[in-house]
Amino acid sequence: MLKMIQQLFFSVLDNLGISHAKNDVVSENEYYCDPHTAKILIIGGSGTKKNHIEGMLKDLGFSSYSIKKRFDIVLEYDLKNYNFCRINKTDYAAILMGATPHSGKEKGDNSSILTSLEKNHDYYPPVIRLESNSGLKVTKSNIEKAVRDLIESGKIIVN
Repeated sequence: MLKMIQQLFFSVLDNLGISHAKNDVVSENEYYCDPHTAKILIIGGSGTKKNHIEGMLKDLGFSSYSIKKRFDIVLEYDLKNYNFCRINKTDYAAILMGATPHSGKEKGDNSSILTSLEKNHDYYPPVIRLESNSGLKVTKSNIEKAVRDLIESGKIIVN
């Protein structure tokens, strides 16, 4: 289906006389998520409070409205019932993931939920591991670094 849409799009570009724009089209292995509206899922067990993370995001320039609309912050370790199926790569720029249990309904045949999300890149957005010296852990500083990297790479735009 994607191939058919891409071919139709290319024929439209040809008809408009701008076939050189084909080079700018996202390949099948990549994805496009509007950086002005792209969401980010921050998930995993944390001692950091949600309001501290929201304050850091405000310091980076995000409005309160934008934080509420664009950042899903789930600071829980036990994710057995979390529905990852609603997270897709057309709405979400990234999943920032800290410590989570290995087991969960999204695990499938993989060794952990994290591995399953990383392997299913055809559906899920890129997973960024939130790590500290002691392993996977959600901290204000590693979230800030990950969000800054997403801003610098153009995957998200502050608004």
